[in-house]
Amino acid sequence: MEGPRQSSVQDEGVSSQGEHCNTTHGDVFRDDKAARALERRLVRKLDLTLMPTVWLLYMLKNLDKGNISQAKLSTFESDLGLHGTQYNTVVSLATVGYIPMMIPSNMLLTRLRPSLYLPCFAVLWSVVATAMSAAQTYPQVAGTRFLLGLFEAPFSPGALWLMSCWYTKSEMGLRCAVMHLGSILSGSFAGLIAAGVYSKLEGHNNMGGWRWLFIIEGLVSLAAALIAFFLLPDTPEAMSGATRWLFDATEQQFAIERMRRDQVSNQKTNRSVWYGLKLALQDYRVWMLALIACTQGSTTGYSSFYPEMVEGMHIGGTVVTLLCTVPPNIVSAIVCLVVGWLSDRFRDRSAPVVGSMVVMIIGIVVEMCTSRSGVRYFASFLYISGSDAAFSIPRAWLATAVSQTSEERSCAAAILEVITALSYIWSAYFFRSEDAPRYRPGMIILIVFAGACLFSALAMRWILWRDNRKMLAKYRGSDTVPVLHPL
Repeated sequence: MEGPRQSSVQDEGVSSQGEHCNTTHGDVFRDDKAARALERRLVRKLDLTLMPTVWLLYMLKNLDKGNISQAKLSTFESDLGLHGTQYNTVVSLATVGYIPMMIPSNMLLTRLRPSLYLPCFAVLWSVVATAMSAAQTYPQVAGTRFLLGLFEAPFSPGALWLMSCWYTKSEMGLRCAVMHLGSILSGSFAGLIAAGVYSKLEGHNNMGGWRWLFIIEGLVSLAAALIAFFLLPDTPEAMSGATRWLFDATEQQFAIERMRRDQVSNQKTNRSVWYGLKLALQDYRVWMLALIACTQGSTTGYSSFYPEMVEGMHIGGTVVTLLCTVPPNIVSAIVCLVVGWLSDRFRDRSAPVVGSMVVMIIGIVVEMCTSRSGVRYFASFLYISGSDAAFSIPRAWLATAVSQTSEERSCAAAILEVITALSYIWSAYFFRSEDAPRYRPGMIILIVFAGACLFSALAMRWILWRDNRKMLAKYRGSDTVPVLHPL
């Protein structure tokens, strides 16, 4: 791994909390073999506790938010009397709830215990997701969708910040991809679960299948949230949460030191939350990464309408249609993991984004140029995989490109997610009911956003290449080797 070998400008000085480094773990770093063994043990423990918990909650969060697309194939619209763009509005209101909550939540998170804070909000969104099954009117379902977004909002930026406190920049790409795997697989499981629920419970006790779907998935989320209280660690510096029983003193000190050595050579000492917010707001790299994430998020506008698009291919009935939504998401999950691993392996963030967007554009063009159901279904594998594969990259990029303080990184993660949330709001209106089932105007808009994402990634590459040149010039002639930004 990179940590034990890296010689950097941070190797002399103070730890991330301003205290001098312990000589014991300094000796471990000087013993390359011991350091590698300790690092493997540390990362393995994180991969068996932190990552499965984050993955599961992230998957269930997206399942609770996205099951409305499966509800559309039940009696959801007729039961609630929805018409016109009211369905689109209900879809987007969950994301509207994200916007006012994310930034203050992540600012607060740096001063609280993530092991308690994040599961508490998971409990709240699970309760709301379950209660949504009782909605009888448009205002009721709209209000509960807004609350669902409000309570889901802290999780994504909070989990990203917590991961960046434990994983180095050579590890974040794959871990962000694993986290996003929860979102992708939620699309697969959603179709399977809905198919099972609708085939057995549609009309049971005079209730629409969609109501049973919301109840079942909400209760599963609640159970997972309760388990998370025991599995999530706090930051490396805090001996609380799962950190108490997961790591011994040597492993904890090693975790602190390896993260200090992995920091890009541009650190600040002011640890104020408000100063972190100021740094994040003033950092043009934050806004460029937010632009990449936002344009990528806009390319996912098809997701809430994909079951209906497959239905328009006339492959089969409702159950067959739902089952056909699963394979593209499974393939997308595999592609996402491979792209995340390659991004870490070659320390390159921009190339995976560019390649993913090219694949997506090709898929949409193929979809629009044929009326053959088989070819259109194959094209959906391309544009779904291309869109999803790029999701994790700007988030992994953020953890290293914006890291002058932990507080800045936390605020930057929230800013990125807020800007991305805007894309989920407007993208719900790309696909108008009168354009069903092909939605050609919406697909053309997705091509535009894919192109914007591609060029934004290239611009970010140039910006960080320029920053790296400045750091190399600053330390030229000295004995230290600066830690540079991955491009």
